[in-house]
Amino acid sequence: MDRNVYQSELDQVRFTEAGKSALTDALLAERAAPAKRQGRSPWMKRGAIAALAAVLLVGSAAAVGVSQGWLHFFSSEEEILQATVAGADGSTAGYGFYGGADYGELQSIQEMADAAFAWAEEWGTLVQQAQGTPSDGWSRMWTEEYEEDGQLLWETYYQADGLSSLDVLWDTGLDLTWLEARYTPVSGGGLADFRRAAGADDDEVFRAELVGEYQGEDGQVFNLQYTYEKDSAPADQYQLVEDGYYEYYTTRDGVLAAIQVETSHTGKSMFWVTVYAGEIDFSMTGTQVELEELHAILDSLELSQLSGGCEIR
Repeated sequence: MDRNVYQSELDQVRFTEAGKSALTDALLAERAAPAKRQGRSPWMKRGAIAALAAVLLVGSAAAVGVSQGWLHFFSSEEEILQATVAGADGSTAGYGFYGGADYGELQSIQEMADAAFAWAEEWGTLVQQAQGTPSDGWSRMWTEEYEEDGQLLWETYYQADGLSSLDVLWDTGLDLTWLEARYTPVSGGGLADFRRAAGADDDEVFRAELVGEYQGEDGQVFNLQYTYEKDSAPADQYQLVEDGYYEYYTTRDGVLAAIQVETSHTGKSMFWVTVYAGEIDFSMTGTQVELEELHAILDSLELSQLSGGCEIR
């Protein structure tokens, strides 16, 4: 499953030629100036990171992790260039921005699952596949084998309705009780993805991802995505917001989440929420959800209980 697939419309771009030229000139000028002693940045650049980032507040003992990744919002490319030159929390080669797509124009989870299975059949090797039973919680699963960077990997997928059906595989710490009492899981809209070395035991998963899609009675549709990547760390990101709205919202259990709201080309709202916590990413993407309701959803999830590590049960 491609990482943060539902955030694809927050397109990653490089600086313009004029911007890169200005950045180069500024860096050369800075090099000519007397060197200043600076502390080493605690942030590591993650290889495949989302455009929309957030931070987990660690002010209480219940909070998860000890590191933070911030999203820096800017209203113009010039401000981003200035921040890059100033060395604002690490080097950022580009920035994210919203391209205007409506939620309905993005790939559904069912389509994503079908595409992943088709890829496994055509390009990988199917090691195992099975249909689930009601007691399993999931409806279908398959394991594919493929080579990446000279290493043979196994990637196992499970499809279900919503996220709670996948709890039998992986307890993330999310509390879905309030959410699923008010929103309906989309049929086939739950997908789990576990990656490990070929032949490795289930407890040797080094990357895992869950995504679940829900819908409300008044046109609300959104997904929740939870990703674990062993030994990874959050990184600061830059986001261009020209016409939209953004905020940092602190949940009732002390987690600070970045929220961005935009209007698509169809006139419908789009939103993104992301929390980064060490090896864990949590995100939401959706449409037609009021800000107050979004706050209520985040409050209900008990995000401070997010658990790292992964073991297929």
